[in-house]
Amino acid sequence: MNRLALVLLAAGCTHQPLAGESPAEVCTLAKHEKTVTISGYLTPPSVVTSCTETCSMFVSPEPNSQSGVWAVFRVGPQPGQMKAIPPMKDSFPGEVRRLRASDFQVKGSENRLARAGEVVRVTGRLTFTPDSMFEPCRLEVTAAEVVR
Repeated sequence: MNRLALVLLAAGCTHQPLAGESPAEVCTLAKHEKTVTISGYLTPPSVVTSCTETCSMFVSPEPNSQSGVWAVFRVGPQPGQMKAIPPMKDSFPGEVRRLRASDFQVKGSENRLARAGEVVRVTGRLTFTPDSMFEPCRLEVTAAEVVR
């Protein structure tokens, strides 16, 4: 009985985007260069050295998935912007460090913070270039809302 309760609880915890807000629905040629809204899980890229002017994360359909929309956030204190990740001091070129999910913070319109792994709804201008190896679906974020 406890196992069934856990399965039902876990199923209720997955994010269901509103109609038209999933990565699959947004990342299309018809949406190219248009303002769109997408919702999903914030997932940091594999490697980040610093974020001082802009910072990018995936808005993914599943937790910890490095797929979906490549969302580019401006760095700053305003809603819809991301907290800076300063460069490492006294490091050598190419040196990397392990960052925590709490290092990736996006301020939502209601001044709540979303961290990596949490669900957000972001709005911005979409660039859809399916032949791009690195950013086939890119969103320049202008607004963000913390869903949970």
